[in-house]
Amino acid sequence: MSEPKLISPMLDGFVMGDPISEHHGIRCCPAMVKESGAKYIVKIISIPASQVQLEALLITGACSSEAAALSYFKDQAQTVVEEVDTLRKLSKLEGFIPFEGCKIVPMENEVGYDVYLLSSYKRSLEGYMRKHSMTHLAAVNLGLDMCASLAVCRQAGFLYVNLKPENIYISPDQEYRIGDLGFIKLDSLKYASLPDKYRSAYTAPEIHDAYAQINTTVDVYAAGMILYQAYNGGILPQVVSGEPLVAPAFADNEMAEIILKACAPDPADRWADPVEMGQALVAYMQKNGANNDPIVPPVVQKPVAEPVLETESTPDEAESAKAAEAEASEETAEQLTINEFADSDKSDETDEETAIDSEITNLLTETDEDAVSDESLEISYDEVSEDIEEILAQADNLIDHELPAPPVAPDPIEVSLPEPEIEQTPEQEEVPTETEEITEEETETISVEEESEEYDEECEDDYEESSGSGRKILTALLVLILLAGLAFGGYFFYKNFYLKAIDTMTLQGDAGRLTVQIETELKDELLSIVCIDTHGTRMEKPVVDGSTTFDGLSPNMLYNVKVEVKGLRKLTGSYTDTYTTPSKSTILNLVAFTGVEEGSVMLSFNVDGADSDMWIVSYAADGENVKTESFSGHFVSISGLTMGQDYTFILESADPLFLAGETQITYTVKEPVFAQDLLLGGLDDESIEITWNAPENSAAEKWTVHCFSDNGYDQTVTVDETTATFSGIDPAVAHTVEVIAEGMSTGTRIYMTANAVSVTEAKVQVDGAAAITVTWNGPKVDSKWIVVYSPVGYDRQESIRTDKNEATLTPVIPGTSYKINIQLEDGTTVFGGYLTAEVPEASRFNGKKLGLFAKDVDMDFSMCLRPEKTNWNRKDVKKDMYMSTFAVGEKAAFVVYVPSKYSTAKTSAAILYLIRDEEGNMIDYSSQIRIWRDMWKNRYCELDIPQMPEEPGKYTMEIYFNGGLAHTQEFEITAD
Repeated sequence: MSEPKLISPMLDGFVMGDPISEHHGIRCCPAMVKESGAKYIVKIISIPASQVQLEALLITGACSSEAAALSYFKDQAQTVVEEVDTLRKLSKLEGFIPFEGCKIVPMENEVGYDVYLLSSYKRSLEGYMRKHSMTHLAAVNLGLDMCASLAVCRQAGFLYVNLKPENIYISPDQEYRIGDLGFIKLDSLKYASLPDKYRSAYTAPEIHDAYAQINTTVDVYAAGMILYQAYNGGILPQVVSGEPLVAPAFADNEMAEIILKACAPDPADRWADPVEMGQALVAYMQKNGANNDPIVPPVVQKPVAEPVLETESTPDEAESAKAAEAEASEETAEQLTINEFADSDKSDETDEETAIDSEITNLLTETDEDAVSDESLEISYDEVSEDIEEILAQADNLIDHELPAPPVAPDPIEVSLPEPEIEQTPEQEEVPTETEEITEEETETISVEEESEEYDEECEDDYEESSGSGRKILTALLVLILLAGLAFGGYFFYKNFYLKAIDTMTLQGDAGRLTVQIETELKDELLSIVCIDTHGTRMEKPVVDGSTTFDGLSPNMLYNVKVEVKGLRKLTGSYTDTYTTPSKSTILNLVAFTGVEEGSVMLSFNVDGADSDMWIVSYAADGENVKTESFSGHFVSISGLTMGQDYTFILESADPLFLAGETQITYTVKEPVFAQDLLLGGLDDESIEITWNAPENSAAEKWTVHCFSDNGYDQTVTVDETTATFSGIDPAVAHTVEVIAEGMSTGTRIYMTANAVSVTEAKVQVDGAAAITVTWNGPKVDSKWIVVYSPVGYDRQESIRTDKNEATLTPVIPGTSYKINIQLEDGTTVFGGYLTAEVPEASRFNGKKLGLFAKDVDMDFSMCLRPEKTNWNRKDVKKDMYMSTFAVGEKAAFVVYVPSKYSTAKTSAAILYLIRDEEGNMIDYSSQIRIWRDMWKNRYCELDIPQMPEEPGKYTMEIYFNGGLAHTQEFEITAD
């Protein structure tokens, strides 16, 4: 496996640690966003898990070359991406959490691919159950959430086969959601087996065999095992094949019955589907309720008290000691409970969640933090005069103090007269006139006593002499009051005229444009808005109707935005903000192609500049509603379109990107066109000829044919005929040829292995409507020959392996053309092995002629409902079981009766069951070989019909014995 790496653009700005877990080629690495510190997990799925798998493919001949193996691995990686997309779509419904990024990356120095999956770090149920005992309410909610999620998955056409606590995550609102891969299509279950990477202790026992067929109860079994663990102290049961489980230790009888039914050894005894199990849990909840008490009961054990010295203590200290003792008792009981139900064989394996936290913490400490200077973000103001600065400074000082009370008229001021003066000398008796000013020293001797309640009546006669001093004191007080009023007025001016608020400022950006909207009481003509980028480039625009718009902004640029005001004012509130414009992404070569299925279109494009982890394409035709599709990468297939309609596709990014270039295309939906019956001619003089057939009514006028090899051979030709020739071919090297019709995105491929062989004189011989015999001459080879044959127009192949240069193909479908291809089992290309054969219509069955009866006889066929008994016979078929109408899923059979005497032969009988729809089109066939004599007993024969239609409708069944038409039966399939 290649070393984990920070792939771009998905992991740009991340740091990533070493893998903390690894199994089946899957690694999980802790990661963190440098700037925000957000925690993530990067899951890396390596395909193949080991280069040993590549060697095995090449040695066994499953892949003819490394190029073929690489193509096989690419298909597997794309399957993972399809699962990721399935998880994303289900996350829009209920019960699932999507991955936040997905990218396929070729391995370095190895053959294969790594699929990188990004998800935020979340708390898993496995980690929670390792540390905590679940409550009864949480366990019931867990069961209900699991059943709801699994039911949604089934409604979408998938079965989830990877249910285990590690893949269940607990959301902040205590919901349980599935967040990992493990989807298998319901309609392909009969062909699917469980991948090893999805096997766990929660896997149903009947599919532990790698080749076992998956049934539709494996998700119910896994849900039951998770609930079993929750009700059994976190311990899983010992599963013995075929034996029922013992009841969980802490589940009541009704809950135990629900769980044990989900985990029944026989799939037929389990809940039929998650909905049925969910209904049982709802009924349990309605009848019994659930509380938040832990499921595991606490072990009550008196803690051993520590010896203490007898000292005096206050009542408060005694109370605290009792509380501490009670707390210690609870903790001891809890610990004993956990210890009692912990696994005695618990390994020293490090707790995964703790390991993740530790790894991410290490990443955080190792990351260099870029210091950002606040000064670089400051916006300077224009300088003002010294006088204004002084006024503003005084205003700032005023606002820092409490608002003074409003001025009121002062109370009468009582002035205490001075004490009687001591006799002075004539020189000292000079009294200043009223016009003379009182000196500073004299003023200080005047005492004013506002709170004096009485004064010396003896000084009353001297009042008039001191009245001048009293008036000056009153004047001083009035000046103080006036100054206070001025201060209050200054504050009032500062508060109501100088300070002005911007109530709100909203920034809305679109590509290279930014619109700033503000709300304020100020008039527009007083305001302007300044926008400054990180280079210091300044743009200023006036405010009109509360907003202004800046155009021509640079992509991926930080802009500082502020509101400025004219005059002696200062702004407060929301008057500054920042805005970062989106990164620029130029879309190149947006191309549309006809898809691989009817009504589908494929889009592909290249990106110059910033890439997006998720793209959105919106599309519509005239008269149709607009639809959207989300996808990752640079390729998307859109289906469900109307044939012949012109659709306009518009590309957008889920990330905030400034898109430029080719973001829109119009395309007409057409029928898909593929080269049919692609053949390689013999290798002659280092040249190969490729031929193919165009489908009927094909509109393709040109074909692009691409031939390439591992040793650098690479040629492409465009032709208007259905043949092409390539020269300079090295027969010792493998080659690939792809034929693509004009207007298609994908084509049909054929491979030529190294050291190809040729066969000669290949021919077919048709034996009526019963069999085809194929013979050929070829070189001596170590591998077995394989003859692959299929009816034309029916997508199904049969094959026969043989050591000889001949093979008999039986049974075959009467009145049908067959394609036949002679191959080698080791995968070596065989030239000259393509043949065709025409099987004639069948005649009526003639037992004597076909060697089955001694003479020709008639047979009576009666269609019936097949009994459930394994080895049934006609006596097991009740009268009401004979019918020709069946419900979907019911099995049918025939009871055949010979009314006259007969003798049987020991010949093998090839029995063919052919089903046609109401229009006569063949929809299915099946066959079996039986010994004719062993089929009959007392003139009766029982025939099991191997396969019945799965869709409601009217049908016809034809039964052939050794190529003779023995019976035709009309029947119907109903939905009920």
